[in-house]
Amino acid sequence: MASPNEEVDGFLSPKEEREREEAEKGKARLPKFVPPQPFDRTMKETKSFVSSLILYIYGRKAEFPSNESKIMFALWYIQGGKAQYWKNEAINLIAAGQEPFKDFKDFITQLEAQFGDPSPKATAIRKLKTL
Repeated sequence: MASPNEEVDGFLSPKEEREREEAEKGKARLPKFVPPQPFDRTMKETKSFVSSLILYIYGRKAEFPSNESKIMFALWYIQGGKAQYWKNEAINLIAAGQEPFKDFKDFITQLEAQFGDPSPKATAIRKLKTL
């Protein structure tokens, strides 16, 4: 009787075959997540930027073992506008040995407080009224 792997050999594409072989060797392949787009402070882009960060970082957990690595990665993608000033201030504090963020969750909270919609409920109501 054929093993389950032998039964599907003829049905796998070359790519699927390589992936199966790598998985059998113990090499897990990470999913391909697209890095976030650079963030420059636009209020309407804040939520999307945060979502992209979280998806990328938590999708590739092995590459971000600490809060510091997550925060530094996120800071790298903050570029331009008033967001650049905020980033520079955070980096200066880090370089001075201070901790501007308790952890990654605090970083996200501060980022959303600084650049996000201060009243998402009111914004949603306003948008509904303009329809």
